[in-house]
Amino acid sequence: MVEEKHCCLSQNYMVVAENPISQAKAESAILQDSIVKQVNENEKAGWRAALNPQFSNFTVSQFKRLLGVKPTRKGDLKGIPILTHPKLLKLPQEFDARVAWPQCSTIGRILGDLSWFYFHSFVFPPEFAYCSFLGHCGSCWAFGAAESLSDRFCIHYGLNISLSANDIIACCGYLCGDGCDGGYPLEAWKYFVRKGVVTEECDPYFDNKGCSHPGCEPGYPTPQCKRKCVKENLLWSKSKHFGINAYLINSDPYSIMTEVYKNGPVEVSFTVYEDFAHYKSGVYKHINGEEMGGHAVKLIGWGTSEDGEDYWLLANQWNRGWGDDGYFKIRRGTNECGIEEEVVAGMPSAKNLNVELDVSDALLDASICKSRKSTGWKRQMRMESSEEEDDFPCIESVTPQSKIDSIYQSKTEKGIRKICFELLDLKDAVENLCGNTRTKCLAFLRLSEEVVETEHELNELRKHISAQGILVQDLMNGVCRELDEWSRTSGDVQEANESSRSSDYGDTFMNDMEDENMLFLENIDVLLAEHKIEEVIEAIDAKERSHPELKSSGDTSPTEPSSFKSALSKRKKMLENQLVEITERPSIGIVELKKALSALLKLGRGSLAHQLLVNSYRSRLRKSIEAFLPLCPCYPETYSATLSNLVFSTISLATKESGAMFGDNPVYSNRIIQWAEREIEYFVRLVKEHAPPSDGAPALHAASVCVQASLNHCNALEKQGLKLSKLLLVLLHPYMEEVLELNYIRARKAVLDFASSDEGKPLSPRFASPLSTFATTSDTLLVESGMKFIYIVKEIVEKLTQLVILHFGANILTRISHLFDKYVDSLIKALPGLSEDDNLTELKEPVPFRAETDSQQLALLGTAFTIAEELLPMVVSRIWNVLNESKEVGSENVMPAANNTVELKDWRRQLQHSLDKLRDNFCRQYVVNFIYSRDGDARLDAQIYLSGVGQDTIWDADPLPSLPFQALFGKLQQLATVAGDVLLGREKIQKVLLARLTETVVMWLSDEQEFWSVLEDESAPLQPLGLQQLILDMHFTVEIARFAGYPSRHVHQISSDIIARAVRTFSARGVDPQSALPEDEWFTETAKGAINKLLLGGSGSDTSEIDDEHIIMHDEGMSDSDGSPSSLSSADSSESFASAEMGDLDSPVYLSDPES
Repeated sequence: MVEEKHCCLSQNYMVVAENPISQAKAESAILQDSIVKQVNENEKAGWRAALNPQFSNFTVSQFKRLLGVKPTRKGDLKGIPILTHPKLLKLPQEFDARVAWPQCSTIGRILGDLSWFYFHSFVFPPEFAYCSFLGHCGSCWAFGAAESLSDRFCIHYGLNISLSANDIIACCGYLCGDGCDGGYPLEAWKYFVRKGVVTEECDPYFDNKGCSHPGCEPGYPTPQCKRKCVKENLLWSKSKHFGINAYLINSDPYSIMTEVYKNGPVEVSFTVYEDFAHYKSGVYKHINGEEMGGHAVKLIGWGTSEDGEDYWLLANQWNRGWGDDGYFKIRRGTNECGIEEEVVAGMPSAKNLNVELDVSDALLDASICKSRKSTGWKRQMRMESSEEEDDFPCIESVTPQSKIDSIYQSKTEKGIRKICFELLDLKDAVENLCGNTRTKCLAFLRLSEEVVETEHELNELRKHISAQGILVQDLMNGVCRELDEWSRTSGDVQEANESSRSSDYGDTFMNDMEDENMLFLENIDVLLAEHKIEEVIEAIDAKERSHPELKSSGDTSPTEPSSFKSALSKRKKMLENQLVEITERPSIGIVELKKALSALLKLGRGSLAHQLLVNSYRSRLRKSIEAFLPLCPCYPETYSATLSNLVFSTISLATKESGAMFGDNPVYSNRIIQWAEREIEYFVRLVKEHAPPSDGAPALHAASVCVQASLNHCNALEKQGLKLSKLLLVLLHPYMEEVLELNYIRARKAVLDFASSDEGKPLSPRFASPLSTFATTSDTLLVESGMKFIYIVKEIVEKLTQLVILHFGANILTRISHLFDKYVDSLIKALPGLSEDDNLTELKEPVPFRAETDSQQLALLGTAFTIAEELLPMVVSRIWNVLNESKEVGSENVMPAANNTVELKDWRRQLQHSLDKLRDNFCRQYVVNFIYSRDGDARLDAQIYLSGVGQDTIWDADPLPSLPFQALFGKLQQLATVAGDVLLGREKIQKVLLARLTETVVMWLSDEQEFWSVLEDESAPLQPLGLQQLILDMHFTVEIARFAGYPSRHVHQISSDIIARAVRTFSARGVDPQSALPEDEWFTETAKGAINKLLLGGSGSDTSEIDDEHIIMHDEGMSDSDGSPSSLSSADSSESFASAEMGDLDSPVYLSDPES
């Protein structure tokens, strides 16, 4: 047997507890006088201890062998249902399965009950009757299961049978444990379902000698499984009885009580301590002594002791000489010694019950077989014969008479045996009835004696009261005499006589009243001593109704009634104290609480009753929270919802009970509101203390779930008159803001960290496909950064709940736009650096990648535009949908706060501002690289317009724009070609970029003071041809924009301003624009013709003569291509320049600027 390792029940069912003991301790006696003394002298113990003769010779080691429950293995619970009964039945205060099902004698069976074995002596050997209990085998786990299922066969099928614990111990094998060395109660019930169990008639308990001399060594080994009945006329397979299922029952006492009430006894396991061996009577709870091991017993009922303590009623297997006639009671509702943790049960099955055939059935089968000529039918019938020889084989001839006689004889024996069993069961029932009758008779006699004694005491009390009454009467007479003498001395004899007569009448009346009041107070004292609260309330209420002056607060009555009123007030105070004590019990039920509070209300203590109601619910809530908090780390993202449910459901119940008992009194309603507000503050503090780290996605999800669940509960409470939503939002707002801010900081760090790409966070094709198109033309880090940005934003949005969006949606959208702005700043750093004159030193920080080529820069721009215009709106669409729905519904419960409103166009404007910043930086660096050479000299120099004929001007019969503007045309055409490949399908982005580039060039020319200072210098030689060339270049620039499909009013306006300024400058030097310049149409047509000529390959000059001082088309900073303006004249190049056609030159219509 296992001696040192045993089980200890805990909150997670059973766990192994190592409890090594010394050799001296193991060899010491289990029964100790010191334990008996400590228990019996403890007034709060609630039970009596004694030296049970059952273990008079047992040592601690021998006692531990009887405790055979092993800890439940982890895998054994897999697939086992845990049954929780809904609280629909109104269960009785007391219940005993023996009384509920008196026809089932097995329920009251205790091992070692000699009468039971006497009545069944034809089944069991005579020496088995002397076995006092389990012997020396730790088989309690098997006995508890076998006895409980036996009871359920009787309850559900009317079969008064006893199943064999020996079958379970010997044949279940390692699945059930180690046999006599301990086993698993749950596995025993599984064995019922899997293999079934025979009756004790077939396989009686093996230890039929070990108990004849308790304390003998060594203990019995586990018996062998023989699978053969001890009686030859019984078959093992036919004796099997099965179970339908095996399940655990929820540790809630109501579920356990309901299971016993509906289906019968169950098997329970608990931890045994040394003092349990000394149990004699009362409601057991552990007082002292070391832990011994785990034990399994049968739970058959429940009740409440005379001291008001709830208990379970259980049957043990340690003989009727132990405990309370073999039974014991243990405290209920507090999981004493783990009694409520592992409760196992199962339902009996009808399988294999109807195994015997009637003779008429056999003859009918024979006649059927005779009519079936087919040999196949006869072969099939022979194959279906059972483990025994078939009593009725199918033959074609007439059944012999001898066979029929043997059949009738066999059936007669079986019938007699069955009748014997029924007679024995009937005898058991009669004996039980006789025993119950004798017990009740003895109880009646004891009660009669107590009644006689009580009557004698009442007579003595009456005599004492009479003597006291006489004494009081004498005292009153003496007082009256004294008054008479005093009256005579005063000379007013007549008045004294009248006073004497009045005094006599008053004495008589007062004596009667005093007697009545004294009896009333004594009756109240008796009822208070017996804790009969309801009777005390009724008596006081009746007294106050008959004497309304007792309710008054003033003392206007005579002295004697006033003293009675004082005495009654003292009794009412005692009653009040008792009621307060009842309400403060930890295990008080709702029904008892309501009764106590109703009694306080009748006493006029409504305020105290309401405070006790609030205190009770506060205490219940604290206990529930304390039990739940250790589980918070297991559910970091959803714990807040469970905690919210605990808090708000308790508030709802308290509010409902307050309204039902105290009505709509504003004082009580305000007290409930104040208490609810304090509980909500406590709830928010707990949420913050047990929340995950605030800078992680789990914290955001936990906070969102908390807000959602709590606000839903608050909305439900508003129907009960409690408006707590605003307070909850005020308390949760700082916490939510903190979580959002820290998640924003985390997201910003992750977005700006290009070096670390999270490959383990893939996006769906819906989000990844638009960005993957840029992977072939740019650095993979760029595409990965865009996907990372979308993933992070998507992760944040997915963690949000509906009510969080309603109240914090605008804040979240603002943070997302700020995050995108930071992302754009990081992309700006990847563009080529600007000149030293630009005050943007922060953009010169080192970055993981650089967009050096045109294709890379366009891919960068395309990534940003795709995120802002396609992906980001899709990600945040859920937020917009919730906000728009709330506006449409317009309900007070779902409307967001006033500071949580944001318009979609405003939010898009914020994104567009970030895009404009990126686009302007790209255009600025692109134009700067175009205008200035490597040495810092401007290619677009005013000198070309001074004399009108220079190296950069081509002026003949077929005039063309100056070479810098021809180069600008070629540069834009090359960029359009690259953009058509990189930004395929994104024509809007292409046109915006080309328009902005063109606009940047003319803006530079308009604002460049060095350029205009040259023209405005009085010493400069200005000629009409120079003005004509400048005006032609401006018209050419406008026509480029129109031809490419992005006509801009800004370009047109700035070009017009440049022409106007140039005209003023030249006019100031004596050049007459009216006579020197052709008509405006000439400039427009010439510009169109120049575009045609450049596209077709014609040129007014040999561009090979242009040196680095003016335009160098091979400058690596200008383009990916090595071509010159003359190389742009091919048809392929012309077709790739935006989507314009040659015929577009005939319709000069200017459109709005792309920004507008």
